[in-house]
Amino acid sequence: MSIKTINIAVDLACAVLCLMAILHLLIALRGSIRQKRFFLYFYTCLLFYVLSHMGGLLMKGLPGANWHLGLRIANFCEFLCGGILPFILSSYLVGRLTDGKERTWLTRILLFGQLLTLSVLIISQFNGMIYTIDEQNYYQREPLYPLFYIGSFLAVSVDFCLIIRHRKQAGRRVVVAVLIYLIVPLIFSVVQLFFYGPAFTIYTTLFSAFIMYVILLTEQMEQYYRQENEKTVLRLNLLSSQIRPHYIYNVLTSIHVLCRKDPEKAMRVVEHFTEYLRANFEGIAAENLVCFQDELRHIEAYLEVERCRFMDELIVEYHIDHTAFRLPALTVQPIVENAVKHGSGNEDVPLRITISTRRTESGSEIVVEDDGQGCEELQLSESMKALKNVKERLRLMCGGTLEISSQKGTGTRVLIRIPDGNRTGAIQ
Repeated sequence: MSIKTINIAVDLACAVLCLMAILHLLIALRGSIRQKRFFLYFYTCLLFYVLSHMGGLLMKGLPGANWHLGLRIANFCEFLCGGILPFILSSYLVGRLTDGKERTWLTRILLFGQLLTLSVLIISQFNGMIYTIDEQNYYQREPLYPLFYIGSFLAVSVDFCLIIRHRKQAGRRVVVAVLIYLIVPLIFSVVQLFFYGPAFTIYTTLFSAFIMYVILLTEQMEQYYRQENEKTVLRLNLLSSQIRPHYIYNVLTSIHVLCRKDPEKAMRVVEHFTEYLRANFEGIAAENLVCFQDELRHIEAYLEVERCRFMDELIVEYHIDHTAFRLPALTVQPIVENAVKHGSGNEDVPLRITISTRRTESGSEIVVEDDGQGCEELQLSESMKALKNVKERLRLMCGGTLEISSQKGTGTRVLIRIPDGNRTGAIQ
């Protein structure tokens, strides 16, 4: 059996494997959108890489102008896809592991490498400096053939630097997967410079890519199920924290008293309390992010009940400049409730709570402030324990953060950041 026949058979098998991987990504894979997008781009490019190589093998040596043109197109596509593949991985690693100035400079380096690779390939179509196709329709390497791989080696160098510098952030499995993908094809790329026949670079790239895919997929699935377990625990904690018989008894007692003194006010309290309970139960049952408007209605219902109970002892101010975003249910309401519970205490001065939102460059911000008693560092850590559930649900469900600051005698401030990707509709 000739080398050509073996290469075509292996190309066909590789193409089938790439198609299976793409279908799996489209149908079955859950988890990181960035990682799914990376593998879709990667295997699509790899599929065209393999098909171009197979097409070139089939047309090699066939006489006629049409076959000559077909081989030129197949070779161009093969080199193009082979040149793009390293940069797909590099872009994924830069997006996953870096930010700020580091990401900007690395992106520029990768862009330069891509332009260099593309320029060498295009120029070679006119002067044949890396390869030519002779009159018998056979592909021939030229002395400057290694020049094509300068951009690819630049991308690989960036990958090595990133994976070593950010190895703790990436995790052991990601480091192993990326190093396997980088080292094995790199070794055979050097071998390919001296041997012409078997497509070592293509096949070792595909082999290493599938190893990387399996390792990263295993890591992603374990992370997915771990997060699902964490969400289940947090939902149970949320259920226990929101179903509070003592608070319900107090509100019902207040309504009972108001029924005699002020029946109309009692009816308003019942309406707000009903809305509060409904939002509580819906929030506990919610598995996905909710619109901020829904959370705001829940907050307003709760605070109306509290204002009816405490009369002039509670003042609420709203500065809502931005509402077009989503967040986990029962995120802000427990913080407001915490402010009412721990902020009050001075009977002579009413408690003032301010709730504000704004749009930022990276997402949305919510601030809940009170001018209550505040607390010292030790007491603040205890308060943070009460808000730990909110903080963890923010992190798991939308990548959000929660920061709390307080000072004895001046009040407490809670800042929530919701990153982009959780917006609804237009920016307000």
